[in-house]
Amino acid sequence: MTVEGELEDELPDHVQTALYRIAQEAVGNSLRHASASRVDLLLEHSSDRVRLKVADDGSGFSMRDVLARGGRGRRPDSYGLRGMRERAELLGGRVAVTSRPGVGTTVEAVVPIPGRRRP
Repeated sequence: MTVEGELEDELPDHVQTALYRIAQEAVGNSLRHASASRVDLLLEHSSDRVRLKVADDGSGFSMRDVLARGGRGRRPDSYGLRGMRERAELLGGRVAVTSRPGVGTTVEAVVPIPGRRRP
């Protein structure tokens, strides 16, 4: 785990909770599905945003295969990915997931810090 930058004030509870839950889901996916031997977490603070990056060296997967099926045929694996995205979007942020079979997976969430603007 790496933490970069310092915050002047503590993050609001709802932002802390969302980032924690995103990290929890990403690490859980690495443990449950990826057979990863290493999972790296980066939490980076800047003046107006927080970035969380979770990267593993596991088996990876095809994003196309996981997200291709819609509606009732959607694979259960995609619910966690969708949940991470929804948590970030509720805060005005975003989540990007990159993965390829045999290469591993990276989940990156970027969330604005409420009340802060980019200088």
